[in-house]
Amino acid sequence: LGRYESKKLGGSQGHHITVRPGLQSAMFRAILAHELVHAAQTEGDLLVGNQALREGMARWVEYHFLKNDQPGEAERLRKLRHYTFGKAIETILEYEKKHGRRETLQWLRSFDLAS
Repeated sequence: LGRYESKKLGGSQGHHITVRPGLQSAMFRAILAHELVHAAQTEGDLLVGNQALREGMARWVEYHFLKNDQPGEAERLRKLRHYTFGKAIETILEYEKKHGRRETLQWLRSFDLAS
């Protein structure tokens, strides 16, 4: 439903986000938030070496956008079993449950500091 790409724009790099038109408003916002996380990850060189956590982080943000307005869609994100596209969100949600959102963001940032 959405896609992020880092592309050349003239003489420099740019961000290109595509979201399928005609989505319900809550779904549009959630998918856009997911893709903006990927843009922020690219800008900050965040989780460069961990594709599972990169996708998990984007789905974690998407989940928070959906959980009140579209709880069925939010739960669908949690039920994806593919590691790269599903399991990492559970790891992040469990960490958040124990440590809170701010600490979870710090934890995700810490993966690149260790490299």
